[in-house]
Amino acid sequence: MSIRCLNAAFVALVRFPLAAGVLLAVLTTASMPVAADPWSNALEIRGGAVVMDIDSSFRVDSRSLGKGTTIDAEDDLGLDDDDSVFRGELAWRFARRHKISAGYMDLSRDARTVTEEEYQVGDVVFPAGVPVATDFDLSLVDFSYSYSLVQTDRFEIAPLVGVYWLDFDVEVRSDALGLREGDSEELPLPTFGARAVYQLSPSWRLMGNAQYFSISYDDYDGEIIELGAGVEWNVWSRLSLGAGYSRIDLDVENKKSNGGRGEYVYDGLWVYAGVAL
Repeated sequence: MSIRCLNAAFVALVRFPLAAGVLLAVLTTASMPVAADPWSNALEIRGGAVVMDIDSSFRVDSRSLGKGTTIDAEDDLGLDDDDSVFRGELAWRFARRHKISAGYMDLSRDARTVTEEEYQVGDVVFPAGVPVATDFDLSLVDFSYSYSLVQTDRFEIAPLVGVYWLDFDVEVRSDALGLREGDSEELPLPTFGARAVYQLSPSWRLMGNAQYFSISYDDYDGEIIELGAGVEWNVWSRLSLGAGYSRIDLDVENKKSNGGRGEYVYDGLWVYAGVAL
């Protein structure tokens, strides 16, 4: 698993333009001196590959046909149940105890398969035994503000408030039958949580974070759980390398007659490079 993760990290860093930008920043800033104060870095940039296991499903309802089929995206439509994608983060400590963070990840996939049974997607029924193509597009942008409630020369713990901006678009089509149907949702999911850092030594530190939110309002239900933990090594001057565990669990439902539901769970290893300014 570790060899696969490192290979995927290399592929992501070469493949994605944002990763190339992170490497350029590393090369241009690595010669700067290291600050003795672990909380003095105003700007932190991280980028790398997340090698993940994925479990996702969706349902698209119809006013005329009723609730659609709950479709397992991996088992029923042939989407990969493991993948490697680029993940980037930017954090700005604009005051000693105040920090704003942002992150981005594109979890889109596509596949072609032959249906093994009949599926209703919205107003369209795809019969068994027909070739279908699926585009399953999902991107996540997250923003958070945290305040360091506890801060010593080695340890920091900070409650946070944030928001995940979810952009989801799924389409199933059969070119042979001229059938096409799908759904899209774009919505914010606010979160509450905390992050923590423990400075083991001038070169090593442990980091962890957790966020959660659940809401039921009018015709919408939503829940998000985000967990992360890792270790970071200051390799040279302001250049760091890190690795850690990352998990996101999303469940969103629109209970209108033409609504639907989407569930998405991923967990995996994040391997990254970072610079501190």
